[in-house]
Amino acid sequence: MKEFNNLTDTLSFLQQQINSSLKEEVSDLTVKTLQENMQKEVYDVYQPKKYDRSGYQGGLIDPSNIEVKINGSLLSVESVRNDEDRNVSEIVETGKGYTYNFEYAGKPRPFTDTTREELRESNKLIHSMKNGLHKRGIKTD
Repeated sequence: MKEFNNLTDTLSFLQQQINSSLKEEVSDLTVKTLQENMQKEVYDVYQPKKYDRSGYQGGLIDPSNIEVKINGSLLSVESVRNDEDRNVSEIVETGKGYTYNFEYAGKPRPFTDTTREELRESNKLIHSMKNGLHKRGIKTD
C-alpha cells in the first residue's frame, strides 16, 4: 500500500481512486443496466412491422448513443439517440411524439426510470464501487 506524509495527499489519492472506479466499474454497471432495461422495456415488448430496428447498430441500445458524463463525483448516464432533430430516447420514454400510429404510441416505456429505481433499490452501485477500489488496492471492509 502506498504511504502518505499528510492528510491532503491521502485524500487526493483516495479521490483519484474513487473517480477511476466511477469512470470504469460504476459507469460500466450503469450502462449495462440501462441497456438491459432498454431491451426489456423497448425491444422485447413488440416487433415493429414498418421498419427494421437498429439495435446495437445505431439504435437506443447502441453504446454510441449512451452518453456517460462525470462531473466531480457525480456520474450521469443518458440515452441520447436522435433522428435528425427528433429526440428518439425521449419519444420512447414518454410515448409522445411519434409521427405514426402503432400499439405503443402514447404509451411510455420508461427505461431510464426503471434503471434508476433498480440501481437505487439494490446494492449494485455500492458493490461496483467497492470492487473498483479493491482492484486499485484499497480495502473497503
